[in-house]
Formats: sequence, C-alpha cells, structure tokens
Amino acid sequence: MSVVLLVLPLALALADPSPRTLFGSLCGLLGAVFVLWLGPLGRRPGLPVTAFTQPALHALVRGVADGLGVRRRYDVRLVGEPTVEARVGRLRRELHIGLPLLAVLTRAELRALVGGALAILDRPDGELVAKLRRRWSVHLHENARDGLAPLAAELIPPLDAAAATAAGRADVAAWAFALQEAADLEYVLYLEDVATPPPRWWARAVIDLDEGWCARLAHGIDDPVWDRETAEQLAFAHPGLADEARLLGGRHMVLRTSDDPVEVLPLSVRQRRRLARVTLDIPATYLVVWCRIVDAPQAWWRRRARREADEYRLAAGTRSRAVDVLVLTVLADTSTPHELRHAATVLVEDALLHTGRRLEHPAVRGVLIGPDGERIDRKAIDEALAEPGYPTLRGWLQNEPC
Repeated sequence: MSVVLLVLPLALALADPSPRTLFGSLCGLLGAVFVLWLGPLGRRPGLPVTAFTQPALHALVRGVADGLGVRRRYDVRLVGEPTVEARVGRLRRELHIGLPLLAVLTRAELRALVGGALAILDRPDGELVAKLRRRWSVHLHENARDGLAPLAAELIPPLDAAAATAAGRADVAAWAFALQEAADLEYVLYLEDVATPPPRWWARAVIDLDEGWCARLAHGIDDPVWDRETAEQLAFAHPGLADEARLLGGRHMVLRTSDDPVEVLPLSVRQRRRLARVTLDIPATYLVVWCRIVDAPQAWWRRRARREADEYRLAAGTRSRAVDVLVLTVLADTSTPHELRHAATVLVEDALLHTGRRLEHPAVRGVLIGPDGERIDRKAIDEALAEPGYPTLRGWLQNEPC
C-alpha cells in the first residue's frame, strides 16, 4: 500500500503531463508523504481487545477489574512485545497485553500482571505511578534509587498487593513478574536470532514472529541468568512481594508453553504484519514481504550459523574450521556450561547444514534432521560435550560418520 501511494501520483503525471495534472500529482505526492510519515505518530499501538475480537482475554480483564473495583475508563490493546503494562497519557489510558507473553502465562499469572497494571490505571495520578513503576523496575544508579525510594515505598506496594489479590496468591504474583522479566529478555534474543537478511531499499522481509516464538517455547527456553541475585533484584523491584520473590531464587527458570493459557483467537496475516511492524520498528514507507519462519529460505539459517561460528573462532584466536574441536576446548576453560553448549550448537550447525541436513525448525537451535531422518538434538549435543576428547563432536564437525 505504501508503494502504491507514492507511485500512483507519479504515474498519473507521466500519463498526462499537463499543468493541472502535474499540480494534482504534486499535491497527491505530498499527501502520500504526509500519510506515510506522520500517520504512524497518531496511530494507536497494537490491536483492540473487545468482547468481539478476543472474548476470553476481554472477559479475564473485566473479571480482574470488577474484583479490584476499578472504575476509571481504559482501553485494552494486544501488542507484539512480551509485556503487560499500563500506559497513561493526558487523553487516554490503555492496558497493553503482549501476545508473546500470553503463550507463557497461566490464567492466574496473567490475572496477577493485569491486576498490577489496572491498579495504576485506576489512580488519578496514574501517569506518575506508571513512570515510577517503569523506572523502579530497571537497574538505576544508587543515587537515583535513593531519590525515588520514599515515593516508591508509598506507591509500589499497593500495586503488588493488587497483583496478589488478582492472582489469589502472592507467590503466584511474584512468579508472574519473574516470568515477564525472563520473557522480555529471551524475546529480544529470539528476535536477534531470527533476524532476516538486510532488506532491499523498498521492502523488508518479516517472518511470522508468533509462530517461531511458540515453536521455541514448545522445546523450552532455559534462563541461564536466573539465580538468587536475580531473585533479589526482583524483590527490590516489587517490595510488596519481596518475601515471595526471594524464595524463587532456588527455582529453576524454564520458559515453556503454558498448560493453562487464556484462549487467543487466531490473528489474520494483516494483524500479524501490523504487530510485526511495530515490534521490528519497520517504517511505514517499507513494503512488508510476509512469510512464515518455516518457509524462509534455508540459506538464511546457513549464513546465520556461519556468521556466529566465525565469531566463536575469532574469540578463540583462529579462523579455520578444521580446528573447531580446539575452539570448544578453549571455550570450555573460559565459558559457562550454557555458553559452551551454545557454541557447540553453532559449530555443529555450521558444519552440518551444508551437508544436506536441515533444522527441524529454524527458531529452535541445535535440532537437525538428516536426509534419512536421523536426528541430532540438544540432548545429543550435551552428551557429546560430556565425552572426553569429544569423539562424537569430532565426527560431526569434520562431517565423518560416527
């Protein structure tokens, strides 16, 4: 559509180069530029959530609002980022609910996050409280936190209490906030991992982000940074749930598909494209070429593996593929087990994707299928890393039968 708006006035001018047509084409061209560049500034983010568009999600939000006694008017929008957030402006109050997060949360966990956000939207000073919540949740300089501490001690615990009330249990609310933080980090890494090649000047390819994210969740995403220190940071950000948050420090964090998700009606390609435009920050002047991640060219993923493998080789001081086992040996002395597994996965992909193997799903790293159906998965890579001398890995990396 964006290309049509720009090309149509030019085509009319070429077809009839009279002064009147040229003037009209110039006005049309200026109007198209205005719509394409200034239009997104006034466009509301996300998709509306109503009893007609998303009945289950709308009913859950209304149930939480009724339970908390929320009286102020607000709109609910389905967005492409993994977040549940209150947005308060001078003219509008909105509850943003991220589609990627709905795949992770149970209904009780979602009610907790919705309850904490609605508690902000129901306040007359909601804009101030929303800004405070965002600033207090990030890693601020010590002096900045000291300055905000009195205000945070007064305003944030009631929000956490509302989340606990909506969920029915304080520990469920604390776990919901932990899942939201982990999903936010992992989704950023996911977007980087499935990034498409550089676009043409007139178009940008977009893959079906939700389809790939759900495929990754089905295999489970381990969070390597979730530990007691991270739980302590969560307790600091949510003082009303501090005790429950600290108890999560010894709990293993794995993001996976929820066993009790809220039902989301399927989105059209147009709706998914709209969410992807905002998530990937694609200007309105670019034409979006749409495809599912599983239908994208295999050459994309071969280039991804080669690029990442070269980065590991350079980190180990070499550029040769012939010494990839040596690269892993070097990394084993300087990396965490999670980093070593990722390095091995990348090197194995780089070696085998050029020999007729393919990724079972491009969004899930380290699961390769051979021409005869033989399978290499992450469990097999872990077992190969545990072998002294890496004999199985040597066979994969040197394309030899094992």
